[in-house]
Amino acid sequence: MEDYLQCLAKIDALASSSDTPVGVIMGDLNADPQQDTSGNINHLFGQELVKFCSEEDYTISDVELLSAQDIVTYVGPNGVTSWLDHLITTTSAHALVTSIEVKNGFISSDHLPVIATVSLPSGYDRPQIPQEGTTPTV
Repeated sequence: MEDYLQCLAKIDALASSSDTPVGVIMGDLNADPQQDTSGNINHLFGQELVKFCSEEDYTISDVELLSAQDIVTYVGPNGVTSWLDHLITTTSAHALVTSIEVKNGFISSDHLPVIATVSLPSGYDRPQIPQEGTTPTV
């Protein structure tokens, strides 16, 4: 559990050190935030992710925008399924997310692809990605 909490802290440190209010973290977070019929989250990392996002004012955009019924992003070798892949956003970034979907028919690993579409404002300047071995310019 300590390793997982350290990973969440690193995510927060990266987001907090950024100069932009628009932040997105997307990928396998090994946390299933789905609630059971009593409203409880049974997955320990899912509990921690929900708590972390609430405390740090992040949104789990896929949870907010997708119907929780039957969302599966991971299929284990024994057939066990979970919702482990997520899109974590700042409030500003969440407002730009127009859709999220899981590509159920596309199998490339034990995780299904999660696709998010964002609507950038007109005139948005895409940051330049420096080439390897060069110094970024401002």
